[in-house]
Formats: sequence, C-alpha cells, structure tokens
Amino acid sequence: AVPCCYLSVAIELFAACYSSSFFYLVRLQFVLLFTWFCLFSKFVMKNLKLFLNLLQEYPELENPEFVFFSRKPSRTTDFISSDEVAFFFKDGFLHTLSINEGTKKSFSLAEVFDSAGVSTLVSVMFNDLNEEFYSFHQDGEVFSFRIDTDGNALGQPLDSIDGGVLAVEWSSDEELGVVINNKNELFIVTSTCQVVNYWDLQDEMEGEQKFINVGWGKKETQFQGSAGKAAAFAKPEQVSGETCDDHTISVTWRGDSSQFAVSYWCSRTSKRRIKIFNRDGVLQCCGEDINGLEAPLSWRPQGNLISMVQRLPNKYVVAFMEKNGLKHYDFTLPAGLKVVDLSWNHDSQILCTTCYNDIKDEYVLLFWVSQNYHWYLKQSFNCSDKPLAVNWDSKRENRVKLALRNGSVHILEFIWTVDHSGYSCSDDKSYVSVIDNEKLLVTQFSAAVIPPPMAMWTLDLLSVVSQVCYPLDKSQHSLAAVCNTEIRIFSKDENGNLIATKILQLPVDFHSKMLYSWVWISENRFACLESYPGGKTGLVVFGVSEEALTILWKVALDFPVVQVMATEMKLILGKSNGNYLELSLSDQSLSSEKVVFPELCLDSMMFKDQLIGLSEIGRLYINSTHIASNITSFLVSYPFLIATTSLHTLLILKFTDDNCEEVSRRKLENGSKLVLTSGTFVVLQLPRGNLETIHPRALIFLSIGSLLDNQRYCEAVQLLRKNRILLDVCVDHDSESFLRNVGTFVDQVDPQSLVILVSEMSSSDVTSTTYSSFYDKPRSVLEDKINKVCSALLEEMRKTGRNKDFTLAILSCLVKSKKMNEAIKLADSDQALQHLLFLVPVEKLYSYALEAYNLPAALKIAGKSQMDPKEYIPYLNTLREMDPHYMKFTIDKSLKKYSSALSHLASCGTLKEEECFTFINDHCLYKDGMAIFGKGDERYKKCAFLYGEFLFKKRLFEEAGCMFSRSGDQVRAIEAFCASFNWHRATSLARAQNYSKEEMAKLGESLYERLMSASLFKDAAQFGELHLGDCDRCIDAYTQAYMWDDALRVASTHDRQDLIDSRIKPRLIDYANSLLSDTTAKKETLLNYIDRIKVVRVEKSNKPKFQEFGDDMSETSSVSTRSGTSHTSKSSKMTRKANRKLWSLKQGNPREEEALLSALRELYLSAEKSIVEVKKVCGAMMFVEMDLLAHQLQQETKQWVSCLQKCLPTIWPKDPNEEPTAAIDAMIRCAPEIHIPSNWELESISLNM
Repeated sequence: AVPCCYLSVAIELFAACYSSSFFYLVRLQFVLLFTWFCLFSKFVMKNLKLFLNLLQEYPELENPEFVFFSRKPSRTTDFISSDEVAFFFKDGFLHTLSINEGTKKSFSLAEVFDSAGVSTLVSVMFNDLNEEFYSFHQDGEVFSFRIDTDGNALGQPLDSIDGGVLAVEWSSDEELGVVINNKNELFIVTSTCQVVNYWDLQDEMEGEQKFINVGWGKKETQFQGSAGKAAAFAKPEQVSGETCDDHTISVTWRGDSSQFAVSYWCSRTSKRRIKIFNRDGVLQCCGEDINGLEAPLSWRPQGNLISMVQRLPNKYVVAFMEKNGLKHYDFTLPAGLKVVDLSWNHDSQILCTTCYNDIKDEYVLLFWVSQNYHWYLKQSFNCSDKPLAVNWDSKRENRVKLALRNGSVHILEFIWTVDHSGYSCSDDKSYVSVIDNEKLLVTQFSAAVIPPPMAMWTLDLLSVVSQVCYPLDKSQHSLAAVCNTEIRIFSKDENGNLIATKILQLPVDFHSKMLYSWVWISENRFACLESYPGGKTGLVVFGVSEEALTILWKVALDFPVVQVMATEMKLILGKSNGNYLELSLSDQSLSSEKVVFPELCLDSMMFKDQLIGLSEIGRLYINSTHIASNITSFLVSYPFLIATTSLHTLLILKFTDDNCEEVSRRKLENGSKLVLTSGTFVVLQLPRGNLETIHPRALIFLSIGSLLDNQRYCEAVQLLRKNRILLDVCVDHDSESFLRNVGTFVDQVDPQSLVILVSEMSSSDVTSTTYSSFYDKPRSVLEDKINKVCSALLEEMRKTGRNKDFTLAILSCLVKSKKMNEAIKLADSDQALQHLLFLVPVEKLYSYALEAYNLPAALKIAGKSQMDPKEYIPYLNTLREMDPHYMKFTIDKSLKKYSSALSHLASCGTLKEEECFTFINDHCLYKDGMAIFGKGDERYKKCAFLYGEFLFKKRLFEEAGCMFSRSGDQVRAIEAFCASFNWHRATSLARAQNYSKEEMAKLGESLYERLMSASLFKDAAQFGELHLGDCDRCIDAYTQAYMWDDALRVASTHDRQDLIDSRIKPRLIDYANSLLSDTTAKKETLLNYIDRIKVVRVEKSNKPKFQEFGDDMSETSSVSTRSGTSHTSKSSKMTRKANRKLWSLKQGNPREEEALLSALRELYLSAEKSIVEVKKVCGAMMFVEMDLLAHQLQQETKQWVSCLQKCLPTIWPKDPNEEPTAAIDAMIRCAPEIHIPSNWELESISLNM
C-alpha cells in the first residue's frame, strides 16, 4: 500500500505542475482504483459467524403502517443494551419495544392524527435533541408530536409538502432530510422539518461535475479487454425504457452526510436515472444511463461507491457506481431472487441484500463481503415474513436489527472468525476454510499458502454454507460443513483429496430455523444453539446416525447465549454479559454463573481448562489475569501464545504457572492479523489482502526440541539449517543424549551438515547464551565440549561399514580440536586440501605444515596461496638440504617457537655451540637451556652463568647469586649475595671457599657498611656481634634500631659500662622526649578533631535536605565534560587528585565528617603501636635509673589513653536500637585487607632446571 500512496502523491504533484484536465483525470482514476483496492481487500481468510440471534415476537403488531429503530443506542456493561428500541405504528398507536427486555409500551395518537384526517403514513423520524417525532404522510401532511410523562401524545401539524410525499430519507447525523413528492420534486428539510432547498428531478441540468471529453482517441484504438477486438466496432447499446419498473424512488446518503443520491423514474425519458447531490441539495452529476437499473440504492459509508441493482438479459447483479456517476463494477446474485433493499454496515465491510425468492415465496437476507475483487456470500438469514426495516447498528458495526411484517423483531450480530483446524483433532492442523455461497474453499497451509479466492480444494455443497466445524475429539475426518438443511463431513481419500464421506440431514423441524454456534463435540455428537421468543436460547445436542442427525436432548435457557465451547465432559456457555456457565454432558446439569474475565471478551477460547479472551479494546486475559494490552489477534501453540498488537508487532508469550512471560517480538507490516499457526510457521493476513508466512524462533525451537528428543536428527538439522540457527543446538539441547546416540546422529545426518556443525561449534552452551530465551530449564553443561564432541564424532566416522565419505567431516573435527598435523597428513587430495584451506587461512596452514616439518605439504599449500614462488621455493629447497636438526631449528626460529628451536639447535652438537649460546642470550632462553643441557654438562654451567649475569642486570641479586653458585663462580655469587644484603649466604660461601682472615675482615667491613647505608640496623647489629666482634659499632646499630635491651645486653656482656653512659642513655633520652612530644601533639590533634566533628554534625543536621527531582528538574549536571586525548592521558592523575579532595580535612568539604572520621581512625590505630614503644622505652629507662623521665612519659601516655577511651562514644556513637553484635557482624562481612608484596615470587625457579 505504501508504494501506491507514494505514486498517488507523485501523480498529484505532476498534475499540479501541468494543470490540464488529462492529468487530473489520470490522477482521479488512479486514486479511485487504489481506494477500491484498499477498501475491498480485507478479511481475506475470515468468515462471518452468527453468534447472536435475539428474537422477540409480537403477533398483535402484525402488518404495521411503519417501523423504525432507535439510531443511537448507548453502551452498557451488557452489550445488548436496554436502549435497543423499535417503534411500531399501527391503527393510530405508537408501540415502543425494548428488544432486550421484551417489554412493550403503547401510546395512542388519536388526538394528534384523527382530528386532521391524515392519510397513509410514509415515514417517521425521532429527534433525540428535543425528543419529538416527525411524521410524513402520503398527502403531504407533516406532524410534530411528543409523548409526555403521563404517556399522552401531544402534537401539532406543520407546513405540508406540496404534491404529497413519496419518499423520505434522513442523513446519518439526522441534521438534514430529503423529501420527494409525487411530482419528482426534491426538498431539503432540517431536523425540525423546515424546507431549506428545492430541486426538480426532471430538470435536464448535468450538474457541477459534468463529464469532460479530454480527447483520448477513438473507441477503435482502445483496449477492449476480454471482450475482444470485435467490441471496438460494436454499436453502443441503446438504453430503453423499462415496462416492468415499479417507479419507486430510493434515496441514500453517504456515511459522512456530505452527499446523497436519488434513484427515480424519469417520465420524460421513460427510464430510471440516478442523480447525485451535495449536502445543500445542489446537483453534482447525473449517473450514466444503465439498462435494467432497479430502485434499490445504498451508498457505501466509508467509500466512494454507490451500490445498486441491475437486471441484465443473462444475469442479475449488484453493480457499483462511482460518485462521478460512472458504473465501476458488479457481481452476480443467485438465480431466482429479486432485491428489495440494499444496506451497508457502518464500517463498509458487509453488504446486506434483502431479497425475495418468488419460487419459495420467502424473503432472505444475504450478507456479502468483498476480497480481492471477489464477492463472497458469507451468511444468509431466512425471514419468516417480509422485512419492513433492516437497520445496521451505528455502535456495533456487525449488528443488524430486523423487523418483520408478522411482528417479529430480530437482533443479529456476527463476528469475524478464521475457521482453521489449529485447535482441533483433525487429520491435519493447518486447514483453513473460507465460505463462498454454496462453495467451501479449503487450503491445507502445511502444503501450500494460497490466498482466496483461490484454494487447494473447492467443495461444492449445493446449499448455502453457514459454518465450518472441526472435530474436537480424535477423528479420521477433516472437517464438517454446516448448511441450512444438512451437514456434510469431509475426509481425505487415497489420493489426498477432500471428499464428502457423510451427508447428515437435519430433522425437518429445523429446516426453517436459524441454527448457529455449531460445535463438533465428538465423532457422533454435534451441538448448536437456536433462538426462542422472549430472548431465550435453546441448546440442542444431535446424535449422528447413518444419514441423519437425531436429537439426543435439548436444554432451554432463559437468557441469550452467544458462545459454545466444548471439552471432554462439559460445554462452556458464554452469556451476552460476558459471564460463563458449565453444562454437564452426562446429566445436563447447569452450573452457577461465573465471572471469568474482568470485562466482556467476545473473542475467547478454551485451552487446557483455561479461558483465554480478547476484549473489544484489545486486552488479553487468561481467566482473570491480564496478560497484555493493544492486542489485535491471538493464537495458541502450546506452550506459546502468539499475538499481534496495534503497534504492528508479533508478540510471542510463553505460558507459565499463572501468567505469561514474553519470549520475543518482531516488527510486522501495519495492520497484520493472525490467520493460522501450525508446526513452525505462522500465517498472517496483511491489510492489502495478501498472506505472509513467517517462522518465529519460538515455534522453531519447540519443533526442534521435539525432533531431538525423538532422535530424528536429520529433520532437526534440516530445520536448523533452513532457519539459520546454529547446529550447536543439536549438542547443547541434551548433551548426554547426544553423546550416547552420536552413532545414530552420524548415520542420519549427511557429511556436509556434519562439517557445518563442527565448523560452527563454540565452546559455550548456546541454550544458555544465544538462545536462552527459548529454554527455561537449566541444562547440564558439557565441559570441554569441543574436544569431547569432536572425539566422539571422529570415533564414529572412522568406523567401517558406513556408505558415506566422511573425509571432509573428519578434517573439520581435526582442525576444530587443534590436531593440525593429522589434518595436514589426511589432506592428500585436492578436494581435501581445498576444504582445509577453507577452514584455515592459507598463511596459517602453511605455518602449520612447516611446524610439522612436512615440506611437501608446505610446498603444495604455498602453491594455493598468493605467495611468490621465487621466495618460497628457494626457501623450501634450502631447508630440504639442511641437516634435519638444523632444519627444524630454522623452521621453529622462523615460526618464533624459540624453545623448540633451542632443543633442535642443541642437538646439532659442538659445531653450533657458539650459535646456541648466542641464541640463548638473544631470546633469554636460560631456563630452557639449563633444562636441555642437564646438570652434568659443561654447557649447563655456562648457561647458568649467563642467566646469573642476566638476573644481576635486572637487580635480582639473590637469584643471580644462586645461578652464579650453580655455574661454579663463587666469587660472583658472594658479590651477588652482598648486593642483596643476604650476609648469611655471603659469609657461608666465603667460609666454604676458605677465605683468609684478611679476606673475611674485608668482606665483613663491606657488608656492615652496606647494611648500615641501607638502614638495616638490626641486621648490621647482628652481623657486627657475630662476625666483627666490635662492641661499639654493635651498640650503635642496636640503638639506631631502638633495640634497647639488646644494646644493654651487649654492653653488660662485654663489661662496657662506659658505653651505657656515653652511647645508650643519650639516645634513650632523645627517643623518650620524641615520644613525649609526639603523644602531646596527638592528644591536641584528637581534641581539635573532636571539636570540629561536633560542629560539622550540628551544621549538617541544620542544613535543609535536597528535594527529590521533579518532572521539571534536570537530572544532568551543569558541569560539562571535555573529551579527547588529553583527558585520557591525565585520567590517572585526575583520579588521584579527586581522591585526595574526597578525604580532604579542609573546612567546607561536603565529606568533611567522613574525612575527620578517617583521620581519627588512623589516630586510634597508631595508638597501639605507640603504647608498645612507650612500654619498651620506660622499661629501659627504669633499668638505667632514669625514673623521672620514665614517669613523665608514662603519665603523658596514660592521659593520652584515657582521652582516647573517653572520646570514643563521641566519635562513634552507638545506636540504641542496634543489635549488640551488629558492628561485629558488619566487620566480619567486610573483606580483610591483605598486603602481599609484589616481588615475592622468584623468577628463576623452574621445574626442569
């Protein structure tokens, strides 16, 4: 439709540029054709199903003078509104009938009409605004009257119409009316019956839109279509006067009340003509002269077409006229009928023809629907007497109200339904049936998608079809067609064609009754509804005999039933108010009324003891649970519910325990509706009439799962490949079952599919990743999936006895499991090599061949590449001439496999020793070299020495010392240990090397200076005490390490009291004073922090809180962020700066309280260490009799500790409502901080050295 709209716009623009009558008419014809196509191409696959036949009988009102219905019923919770009113005029009385309630009220009009002696009543109109009736009489008299609260009729005569009244027709908005008198004069009157315009129908004027001759050429040069070339030379048919015309007048208004048309008998030309007027009564155009034209006329409410009746010599048709007066199209009516009236429903989809059958002497209503230029007779209704009024409801577009001459009133309502076998037990679940008069168009969509009016089978039933049923119980039959007097059951024959296997005659008593809502309960039982007077309904259950239906039992219900659904043991009856009842099939007992849906759902179905319903406003329910909104159609394919939405999407829902969850959705063309779902496909009807088949992934996976569970691997793989789904599903759907039945899989699946499976296989489980939405249950994960599957497939494919060539599949498995050497050896043919090149890039495959030292294969692979033969052929020839070990070294070196290359180079012997160590140095292969050479080889020591030098340069002195020691160079080892401050190993090695006293003293001096310069005072003191024997330097080191007890011990051991006075005491005093001042400063800092945190908390409590963001407030920051390379390069620095600001103690910081708490926490944590130091210093001072200073330090520290304990509740107040263990629990839940040094691991450790 969209491209056509664009083309229409283009033509209009072109016509605007070249404003000539020719382009204007081209545009007009195109737009009309497109409009016709769009309006007459809906509901391709749908049938009209009668679901309500409300009957009221009033024998006392037989042969009324005039009947009409209330035009504007109001909606209530019950869709049969109490405002459905019919007005009967008879014998001077007005009778108002409430159709739903079955009540009647009568009002005498004697005081209004008798005094005036009025003539026959022609028309009555009820004005809703002033609640008055206006009556038009044959002699031209017009009366206005109303019914007062006491039931009295009060009225008065109005201005009469000159020349009498023949016809009156009001517009749909009831603002204007058309009155035609006996002189064929037309009057336009208002809703209060005031004449506003006049026109003489006998006038010869052609109207404002008269035809224009644009000179398109002679008729002989124009295309004549199916009529053939002879039609170009045929004489134009002369329109002759009709002698059988009844000279009646018909008036019809367009749906928007902007125009109306009049069909009248022109006495001047003695033929029937049609004239079209605008709302003001100004003639627009005259219809072309048409032979056989009859009086019935009806303007399509939403279109540009006027329906009319034409009797031709060989057929009787309903024709259509465009608003410019030209005939457009027609369709043929059944033989033996005469059309009495035409009427359209308000959405312009159904055309009702009221016909008289002179053979059977009965009236019948035929309901027609157009699809793709083909008119279908969808329903017929046999009337018990002549229809006096046929009125379509303006609110419910598929409801028609019918008043008969015998006093009967019917309300008929239809619903659109797709008659498919998706929910039945038919021999195939993809049948779709389309009713076309006495034909049934049946298509099996699993075999072909054929849009009507074409079909796979066209079944002639010789009687009008009213409904199609499918078996709800296991049956060999396909479908049943319900006609007026019989039911025909169809099944497939040996050739797969549908034939009638049973013709079941209805009892004679039901031939004249309208039975509806048929249900095929079981093989031998049918059920349906019939209407009883008074709005009652009868449920009839028929049994199947040889050639007839017999009544098993009947149930009379005191309410209208609109729907029947069958289960195994009961019938579900839907009432007009939306509630449901259950009727037992065993004892005919009726349950109490149940409210299932929160609102009225006419489109509903029973599925697995659950009612699924779609409301008129698009809400979808499962029982009382609201599932989705904006739904336009739905189907069930368990466990999925498929629906289309008004947002033009296809929604896939999955049934859960008490609800539905969305699985997927996809875009659709605007206005698409569901027709059928079967297997893996869904058929949709598009607005322009065509059908579209799609395969939703949810349905595909449902079918695939069933196939895999039944080990039908071939069909599953074909379905996966057809829908472009990863073949990993075969494995991941049930990995254990797949590995058990891998032999069956290999037997069923062709080698090409095996290649695709292996090539696409991923290590992850696709049922929990890519396709997780289609799997609800967790599946067992297959560890090392690729290797296990490839190994299982290789084992099966290498077995003998199979008549398949699995070479390519085996190659794929070897490549996937990284066994390239085997794959290259197996690829001995051009086809295998080509497949291998498809799996692996040629450059990589060439490298793999070299890696396997397979020079012939490398030459063959290089020949398939874009490599220059002048380069690779000499290179391969040079390799071929080398020593095998050196050739492998050269290849591994070129492939950067240095460890393997070193092993091959080492195998070349002493000739390549120098190159070997150079290679080791160049590529840092020291550990590999040591592993290759072994400890008994001299090359091992040389390699260890080189490794030591490498580690020494990296400042890994301790590891370097170990390597030097292994190489036998102990001097370098001692030097390395000294550099690493490991004096234990250095002195041990020196003693092992028998160093002299002078050498040991020199080594000791060097080590002591290194330790002191590195501030390793403890190690320096211990080294000096053990190896130097220098008491002075030992005490100096201990005091610098604050190890007072060790310093006093050394002085006492060596009887050096002088060192206590000269070295230990002064430093002890200095350190004690330092601790004293530090404690005082910390106490002051603590008190300052305490004062500040109190102020901060008061300010924070008094500060107004930020309001929540409103709808008019922005949630984005006003600070802009600049992007670019400078931002990236400075991100780390900016982060550190931001972190510093975060914990800044600067006043005014938004996080000042948190920063203060953090600082206080550090003070409390440092207190423990400080107290330990104070205790050690005080103990030393007591030993050397420095009591005063010790007392001062201890007292100051005591005050500091007391202050810490006192301030603790102020800093961290306890919540009285908090559990005692809450803080401990919170601490336990926090991960501990672990500080592991980054250089703890030794680089030189190797298992093979």
